[in-house]
This record gives sequence, structure tokens and C-alpha cells, in this order.
Amino acid sequence: MIRHLVKLIWNRKRASALVVVEIFASFLVLVAVATLALYVATNRNRPLGFRWDGVLSVLAVHPGQPRQLGEETTAAEEETAERLYREIAALPGVVAVGAAEVAPYQIGGSQNNFGLHGRKIESDVNDVTPGIRDALRLDLVAGRWFTAADRDLPYSPLVINQALAREAFGAGSPLGQVLLTPDPEDHQPEGRVVGVISDFRIRGELSGPGNYLFRLHRPGQPPARFLSCLFVRLRPGASAELERVVAERLRAVAPGWNFTVTPLSRERAGAFRRVLAPLAAAVLVAFFLLAMVGLGLLGVLWQNLLRRTKEIGLRRAAGATRASIHRQLVMEQLLLTTLGVLCGLVLVLQLPLFGVTGWLGPGVFAGGVVVALAAIYLLATLSALYPSLLAGRVEPALALRDE
Repeated sequence: MIRHLVKLIWNRKRASALVVVEIFASFLVLVAVATLALYVATNRNRPLGFRWDGVLSVLAVHPGQPRQLGEETTAAEEETAERLYREIAALPGVVAVGAAEVAPYQIGGSQNNFGLHGRKIESDVNDVTPGIRDALRLDLVAGRWFTAADRDLPYSPLVINQALAREAFGAGSPLGQVLLTPDPEDHQPEGRVVGVISDFRIRGELSGPGNYLFRLHRPGQPPARFLSCLFVRLRPGASAELERVVAERLRAVAPGWNFTVTPLSRERAGAFRRVLAPLAAAVLVAFFLLAMVGLGLLGVLWQNLLRRTKEIGLRRAAGATRASIHRQLVMEQLLLTTLGVLCGLVLVLQLPLFGVTGWLGPGVFAGGVVVALAAIYLLATLSALYPSLLAGRVEPALALRDE
């Protein structure tokens, strides 16, 4: 049967080649869209590592000396920042205040590549004040969090997430271990792990997991980064009036500074839109592409049916049943689909070998391929059903009359 179908396909190789190319291109688009959708859906169900509800995000900018991410702070700025922390923390209804170099749901960030025992490790890095744990409700699972006394330690205390702990130290305890070696050129002191938090994803629920490192901000000691992001946790049920009071107090303490006060929930919604809008556009494009491919396949099969009326009629006259005719045309379509899919799989399965899909994870990538396979075969089957049913209704008299 298969040999007979291959012969029929080869006799119409030009039309068959066009169908195979359509299937090939559609399969590649489906793999890309399905994989990205599964990646986002999988990330949505992972633990986030912090609480965004009830938090105000404050972006502070010194107009006279605007700072960039990673730039060192000045003594005057540190003094102003300390006053800001104290004044805001003293407001009724404020639960906790903390500052960080990088804010949740922010585009970009600070990354560091460092060597450990002959291995290269990559991690996001964020300089923070001790109050950031209570402000964002970070989940400490081992060791301790930063304290004000840590500023006087001869080394730089670090708190890392579980992902970084596993990659750097395996099954061993990371507490007390040296993670960052001293760097005299950058005035970087030795960094030791004092605590471990749960897996932390600062870019939000739709981002993938990764290594994360918190470093205590120590004014006057390198590296003293400028912390432009302030986080204020409000009491549950706080009104918008408290948000206005916080903004007014900030401007009163530092009248020369510019402050942008935004609920972290709004930043979260913006991050969702940045991720979901392009994904929704890609899904819409894939849908219309598949609709066009389905209509194209339907048209090709319809044209083949008109051209093959004699052939089908002779088969019916020779005793072929409607079911066998129907089955033959559907199997022809599935065989063409298989040829297109095999060409696509040859290309797609090269991606893991070159490390292109490492950030997705093997489960997500495999799931995307399976979803694409199911969708393309479903499309091919549906597009073949109606023409094949019409072919099964061709009467033997048509072929006998033509003969």
C-alpha cells in the first residue's frame, strides 16, 4: 500500500513538492510558537521568590548627577538616601523600606561572570540594603539575611538563590563558602555566602529561572553602587492616600531629586504586556498561516480529485469500496505531511546540538515539538476529510462512460 502511494505521489511530484514545502514551513512556525507558549506557561506556575502586592516602587534620580546602573555613589547621595529610608519607614502604615540597584520587572539588569574551581558561572547580581528582604518578602531557606553590622565585615556578605547554590556547590552547604574571589583592579573584596533564598526571578512570573546573587550595599566600601530603586511595603488595605503621602515625604526630604512612585503591581502588569503582546501576535500569525495552509491543502486535494475522476471511477468499477477510496486519499495526505515533517525535524533537532535551546529546558523543547506534530497532523487530516469523502462518492459509471 505504501509503495503504491509513493508511486502516486511521485507521478504528481510537482504538486506534491509544493505541499511538502508548505508543511515544512508550517511545522517550523508551529514548533517556535508552541515552544515559546509552553515556556511562558511553565514559568507562570513556578515560584516567584518575592511578593509584589502592597509594594510601592520608587525610582530616584539626582538631576544634577544622573546615575547609570552600576555607577558608584557619592557620600552626599548616601547621606540623602539614609534620610529617605528613615523618613519613609517612620510613616504610619509603612511596614518596611528597602533599596536595590535593580528593580523587579525591570528590563535589563546587572550580570556577573565569575570562575569557581575552574568552572565559569553566570549570575544576575543586585546590590541591596538589609530592608529589601521585608519589603519584598524574600523567602530565606538557609543561613541568615544581611544586617547593618555586616557593613563592617572584612569580606562582602552574599545571599544567593537555590539555583546558584546548586550550580556552584552541588549538594554541599554553600554557607560560609567563598563565591567571589578578590579583584584588586575593581576593588572587589572577597565574597562569602551567608544565606540562601528560594529560587528568585526578578524579571517576573513569565521569565525563566536562573542564578541570582544579592550583595550587601556597604556605603564607603567598594563596590558602593548607586541604588536608584526604593521599595516601600504598605500595610494591607492601605489607601491611595498613603501612596501620595509617601511621594510628598520623598520630595520633602530630597527636594533636588526626582522621584517616580509606581505600585509594583503596575510594573508587573507592564511586564506581562511586554511578554504576552508579542507572543499573542505570534500565535495570531501562526493561526492565519495554518488557516492558509489548510485552505491550500484543501484546494490541492480538490484539484487532484477533479483530475483523478477517471482513476477513482476505475477503482470503484474494479470493486474498491468508498471506504478504501476515502482511506487512500487521507493516507496520501498524511504521507506528504510526514515528508514535510521529517524535513522539519532534521532541522529542528539540530538546535539542541548547538546549544540554541538550552535556556528552554529539554522538557519544554520536547513538548513544543510534540504539540507542533499533533497540530500539523490534525490540520492535514481535517483538510483531507471532505475531498476524500467526495472521492468515495464517485460512481463507476463515470469511468465506464469515459472509456
